[in-house]
Amino acid sequence: MDFTATGRAATTEGAAYPTAVSRRAGQIGDHGLEMTWPRRVPPAALAAGLLLAALVAVGQMTSGSLPSASTRPPGGQAARPTTPAVPPSPVVATVELPGNPRRLAFGYGAVWVTNSNGTVSRIDPASDRVVATIVLPRAGRTAGAIAAGAGSVWVAASAGVVWRIDPTRNQVVGKVDTDRLLYAPIGMAVQDDAAWVVCCANTAPGRHPYGKLIRIDPAGNRVTARVTVRGDPFAVATDPQAVWVATAQGPAERVDPATNRVAAVIPAGGPLGGPQAVAVGHGAVWLADPGDSVVLRIDPALNRTIARIPVAGAHHLAVDGTGVWVVGGHEAALVLVDPASNRPVATVPVRYLRDLKGLAAGAGSVWATSGATVARIDPGLVTRRDDEAS
Repeated sequence: MDFTATGRAATTEGAAYPTAVSRRAGQIGDHGLEMTWPRRVPPAALAAGLLLAALVAVGQMTSGSLPSASTRPPGGQAARPTTPAVPPSPVVATVELPGNPRRLAFGYGAVWVTNSNGTVSRIDPASDRVVATIVLPRAGRTAGAIAAGAGSVWVAASAGVVWRIDPTRNQVVGKVDTDRLLYAPIGMAVQDDAAWVVCCANTAPGRHPYGKLIRIDPAGNRVTARVTVRGDPFAVATDPQAVWVATAQGPAERVDPATNRVAAVIPAGGPLGGPQAVAVGHGAVWLADPGDSVVLRIDPALNRTIARIPVAGAHHLAVDGTGVWVVGGHEAALVLVDPASNRPVATVPVRYLRDLKGLAAGAGSVWATSGATVARIDPGLVTRRDDEAS
């Protein structure tokens, strides 16, 4: 017999005796058929093989009853950890502006922005683009306040002049001399028959013991009244019946436009508080007091404060159909106050907005000067307080 390696046939693993006779192709010779013997398996290897087979069998029987460490759900797909969905940014557009944008106003279908380089930019809400740039005359190019109404856009400058811009031509068409320098802070508001300017809360003692509320007649482009405001005025707002002045000492002063005199002084905080913004809407007068970190609601029918709403670092206000928008501090760059409940209901985090210097509402949006841009905020994308808690 041939017991060489080439003469052995493959056998079942673990067999110890010859189990088959095979015919090798091309190997039939004088000896006829050759018997093929398998390789003998050592006893140790045989025992190891039997043990391995037993373990595999046990694993197959128990795998369905033991808990599995696999994260694969039925179907073979690996389970992925779930993370909370990130809400979309409420800032839906940003408009780059020259210089340093400061104050802004909405009117005549556009956003109007004062810039530190002595220009006024007109932003078209339909395209979120600057469609006109109005250069203020050289005398008094430092704009301190802006307002829209009475057929014009009005810009108060520190040199003591108020420029009048025609929104149909995007040109300066008039100048009103106030006969005094306008020291910051400067505020403006416009009614159909009057443009109002407040200034000079930060003047040196003795030069101007009281701030001034200046009334301008749009028909004649001239100053027609100067109302002494006992507190240092920071801002002004109007409704059809009154002119409202926010003061650094805290009280709000109500001026009767029929007499051009202070008709009521409403305690609202301070003197350490110092309301620095005022707005009118939703049947109320709203004051932002950064010192006390509150927004105050005044009932004009009662001439008294009826609510104090906590908003950290509250300053700058804008009112629209959604509610009262307040520039805040800390983690909330912008806060929405609900007039129905007198409480904050939504916020824009500082990761979306920083360094806000002006605020306005119009065209279904809130507009804010943020750094070197004007940001457009969609109220529908602003995070609600209930959403933050969930």
